[in-house]
Amino acid sequence: MRTTVILALCLFASACFADLMISDCDDAAQWGKSALPEAQQVKQGKGAVRWEFAQGSDIGLSNLPHDWTKAGNALSFWLYCPKATGSPFYVIIGSENRAVEGSDYYMLVLKANFTGWRRIMVPLKDLGVARSPLGFQQIDSLHLNSAWDPAVTPNLETVLIIDDIEVIAVDENAKGPRLTDAEFYEALDLDRPALAEVKAAAGKQDYAAAAKALAAYLRQREKPLWFTNWRDRPKDPTPRFSTTAADQALAHQFSMINTPWQAGPRIDWSFNAMTQGESATIEWNAQLNRHFHFKQLADAYWNTGQDKYAKEIADQMVAWAEDCPVLLFQSGNGPYHYAWETLNTACRISSTWPDALFRCLDSPGFTDQALVTILKSWYEQTEHLMKWPSKANWLTAESTGVFYAGVLFPEFKLAPKWRQTAIERLYEQLDKEVYPDGLENELALGYNNWVVSEFAQVLKLAQRNNLLDDLPKDYLTRMEKMYDYQLYAMRPDWQVFGFNDSWSGNPLELLQDAATFFPKRQDFLWAATKGEKGVKPADDSVAFPYSGHYVMRTGWRPQDLLLHFDAGPWGSGHQHEDKLGFQAFGYGKTLLTEGGVYMYDASRWRRYVLMTRSHNTVRVDGQEQRSGGERSSYVLPYPFQPLSNLWLSNSQWDLVEGSYDHGYGTPQKKLADVQHRRSILFVKPDYWIITDTLLPADDQPHQYEDMFHFAAAETATSDLSVSSAGKDPGVQIIPASFAGLTVEVVKGVQEEPVQGWVNGPWRPAPTALYHWTAQGRTTATYVVCPTAAGAQNPVVSVQTLPVTDAQGQPAKATACTITFADGTRHLYCTADNDAGTVSFGGYQTDGRCALVALDARGEVTRTILAEGKLLAGK
Repeated sequence: MRTTVILALCLFASACFADLMISDCDDAAQWGKSALPEAQQVKQGKGAVRWEFAQGSDIGLSNLPHDWTKAGNALSFWLYCPKATGSPFYVIIGSENRAVEGSDYYMLVLKANFTGWRRIMVPLKDLGVARSPLGFQQIDSLHLNSAWDPAVTPNLETVLIIDDIEVIAVDENAKGPRLTDAEFYEALDLDRPALAEVKAAAGKQDYAAAAKALAAYLRQREKPLWFTNWRDRPKDPTPRFSTTAADQALAHQFSMINTPWQAGPRIDWSFNAMTQGESATIEWNAQLNRHFHFKQLADAYWNTGQDKYAKEIADQMVAWAEDCPVLLFQSGNGPYHYAWETLNTACRISSTWPDALFRCLDSPGFTDQALVTILKSWYEQTEHLMKWPSKANWLTAESTGVFYAGVLFPEFKLAPKWRQTAIERLYEQLDKEVYPDGLENELALGYNNWVVSEFAQVLKLAQRNNLLDDLPKDYLTRMEKMYDYQLYAMRPDWQVFGFNDSWSGNPLELLQDAATFFPKRQDFLWAATKGEKGVKPADDSVAFPYSGHYVMRTGWRPQDLLLHFDAGPWGSGHQHEDKLGFQAFGYGKTLLTEGGVYMYDASRWRRYVLMTRSHNTVRVDGQEQRSGGERSSYVLPYPFQPLSNLWLSNSQWDLVEGSYDHGYGTPQKKLADVQHRRSILFVKPDYWIITDTLLPADDQPHQYEDMFHFAAAETATSDLSVSSAGKDPGVQIIPASFAGLTVEVVKGVQEEPVQGWVNGPWRPAPTALYHWTAQGRTTATYVVCPTAAGAQNPVVSVQTLPVTDAQGQPAKATACTITFADGTRHLYCTADNDAGTVSFGGYQTDGRCALVALDARGEVTRTILAEGKLLAGK
């Protein structure tokens, strides 16, 4: 906004305290080797400091006043930017606390997204806090850094000039919205004929009359249209409609994350009821500031016609706008700000605010002045999201909100730009943040599905308001792949397994949209109607070669089997250390599950679900996977190329193989450099064979732990076999026995290290832990065999077989005999790429994977050969 600097100066009025000069920036030599003297662009004094990102990522002071508390309560400095590159940079204010580990500091994140001079003034209390700084009475250093976030690549064309860094006294009680009446009416396109009365009043600075005319106009206009509009409100009250939830919101009684709070007459939007102990989380006041309770109030007004509910919405909108003035130079994401975090802002203007306003606009509670205040805030929120775009699902929500503002308020001069920018961002995300196989690159189903629904809602609102021409012609076409994922990953119970920080989800509402958007897709219609119409998908098993997800299934009937394997990247956000994990479904229920998700808090449970220990994969030397320490593992490089994982599929069997290569330990330190390679053979239609190959980089012994989380309430153990207990459908895990392999089943361990818990709902769950110690290359093979309700376990034993190469030496392969209760046997072998021809159980093969099925008489009834030409008896 062109008046930003003026607004900042008005906000931070001078006080009667003496300012504290941290640096007048006249001597660039004090700032280190990367700082250059500047004599041309100087705001005050003899000189300034020039910082060129190409010359160095950091400039800083250590010789500076250490006690900032006696001068004031805000940091002030001048910046000059000759070119707006948009590159972020960081102000780091050191206050080292030697009693704790790690660096302790305050932080401010800025962007070079302006030109000319700009004065930055930020209350000290609004600075971000890292670890445990001692306080502003003990400041050690001040640095500006362009590479503080390793995920961000600085734009080396960026140049900044810094002058006069001070601590000053400011008025912390400024009210919002910051937009003045003059600026607000200037932002409107008052040349529209319908706004002539507004223009005349604003021109006379009769803002009360302008507000009255604007409010009347808003209530009279018939377009644009929201999804539900006040004119459609029922004339008669809905009988027996419950207003309990709305009455609680009316009384300022809130309960979020199962924690109640009674607010005062004026809600404190900064309040967080969960700041202590393990339950500490910012999600509490994030939920409060997203205003989801507006829906309960709007529903009550809609169904009862009682104005008190609509008036409460208007009053809260106005109070929020007044008590939460927009941040001038921060996104609200880092440091976190309860009201202006961009996701919180996006949730308001992409959901709760438009739904509440357009359902309640006829209410007298939305007074003339209230509507002006609300629209001022709406403008500021939209511009905030324009200024601070983030990424992934946040960017989708932000862009959706910006697009909605451009559609719903075309009276703003910036409305076309809002729509254009939002669509450009969404379109780019469809290209760069959604993989070609249809999964958003966070690889977390819940967030992915939110993204899909946002894309769809943008399309629907554009269609509703005759703005489809604003969208690229292939916008809808690009969405089709996202619906394909929902369809082909769907279980027979119409759910999709969730990985990373996500629970399983129901895709039917999304697939109903898909059936509408793509009427020629009979498989979408089949899913949307739960098989009542359309045609079921032709493919059973399917690979998602960019996301690294592989779905092995026998079909779409309720009793069919399905295993969903994750061998993909770590994800751009909401990640779990769970690579090569899987979940399984059969005979109408989930058989093998995982820890799932937990509230974003400081609890041991939250730490647990993020760790490898809560998933069906391998830990090494008691350590977790550490993809978080390998940024290359997060997302595929663009332009995307398929992963190199092995995938073969036909009507008789599927084979997949993936690998994890980043070792075990912590993100900061690799404590065990071991590669994990996992192959899964689906012997259709009965069972899976999982083989884990561990390849350490050293010749030292390592301890291994393979984990299987049962969805059953109880399990039964027989030797090394662990099975679901009870009469419900279940699953049997039987390892190929070898010397040193042991098993224990744990459930509901509450003390750290937590183990044996799963979500959906959150509950203790039996978890089979297989342990062994080995030196050098080692393998472990497991048969995973689902069982129908009341059926006996079909597998009697799995015995390891020796495997030799052409010279009769131990081969880089593993083999076993699987013996069934009916006397039949399966001989199985899987080999490394370079194993050559190997011998096992009387057979030879040059394949990556081979299986020979024998009946009770020893006659061959079936063979499987993958990636080879030879499978024969000796």
